Amino acid sequence: MAVLSLINTETLNSLTGGVIDDLTDFITKIKMDEQTTVLIMRADGTKAISSGMNFKDVFPSELNTTAHAYSIQQKLCDVIAGINNTHQIVINLSFGHCNLQA
Repeated sequence: MAVLSLINTETLNSLTGGVIDDLTDFITKIKMDEQTTVLIMRADGTKAISSGMNFKDVFPSELNTTAHAYSIQQKLCDVIAGINNTHQIVINLSFGHCNLQA
């Protein structure tokens, strides 16, 4: 079993450049892990799973280019596709609800 947690409640678990890179690395590793059969996704806080992307962090003025925006969009797409295409059973735990993807 592996657990993916968003744990920055001060920013409502917003997606920064570092978080996006960590998610990309995590999904890449978990897809290759034949020992792990279940992936549990969760988030800390009581208001939101994630408030979305932190644009000030992800798009600072010196990186505010079309190429940079495309690379961030591609990373997020890879994370979502990776979760959807993983061989593990995925359980999303948030606010007392449970969604199962098998």
